[in-house]
Amino acid sequence: MKIEIREKKNYLISEIDRCKAIFTKRHLFNFSKFLEMNDETIESFIELEKLFEKENENINYLYVPNAEHTNKIINIDDCKYYKIVQYNQIVLKMPKPLCDGIITTDASKSLVVFPGDCIVVAGIDKESGTRFIFHAGWRGVASEIAKSMSLELKKLGVLLKNMEIIIFPSISKKHFTLDKENAKYFLKHEAFVSSNDDENYNIDLVEILKSQLTSERFLLENIQEMSYCTYSASDKNGYMFNSYRRDKSIQRNAAILLGKKEL
Repeated sequence: MKIEIREKKNYLISEIDRCKAIFTKRHLFNFSKFLEMNDETIESFIELEKLFEKENENINYLYVPNAEHTNKIINIDDCKYYKIVQYNQIVLKMPKPLCDGIITTDASKSLVVFPGDCIVVAGIDKESGTRFIFHAGWRGVASEIAKSMSLELKKLGVLLKNMEIIIFPSISKKHFTLDKENAKYFLKHEAFVSSNDDENYNIDLVEILKSQLTSERFLLENIQEMSYCTYSASDKNGYMFNSYRRDKSIQRNAAILLGKKEL
């Protein structure tokens, strides 16, 4: 599935199933941890309101997983307990239980993750409108969060071959390394792992995650990527994205799947 990835001054934007997928750039958007009320985060949310207005989107609620490098998925249609914080007009709703992925049958709900370098994947079922977003660091990939999501989708009767999927920018293989002890979880994916010395390995987490998605019967032709490296990508403003591995900071990007408008 080849869908245009447009690079704007302050963000990347694409679409899956007529819903916008947005990834913010760091020179204007610098989100920090959930509930952080520092000036930088507040200003980032005010700028996000302007972005939505520019895109002719009326967004007041964003749903975000309570990410902690797990493979747990929560159906937010059944969730009764949330942590809630409001930044000007935007309200963030996070399930209280730990989860790195959320799923809903409500096509109008907008979903978001705030990654540093980790992979964020979002998807929509073209038939039912069921949608998801999940966060996958190396621990999430190692514990096969893709399988956890596929199981939750199947519970809702979703045919995985009907899912359109987008993978947002994350750290590339060139800049992501693990020591020998942690790299052992990925050595079975030898095509995507290379040793740079006796103790450290470069891991292509995106390609491993894609192989896991296709093993679960998501269709490769329905997967598109924003193929930018959060660690190294740059433009005239310098580094394009926040990177935890590069900067060791609390600043984060936003990966957003907007809700579907009523026709």
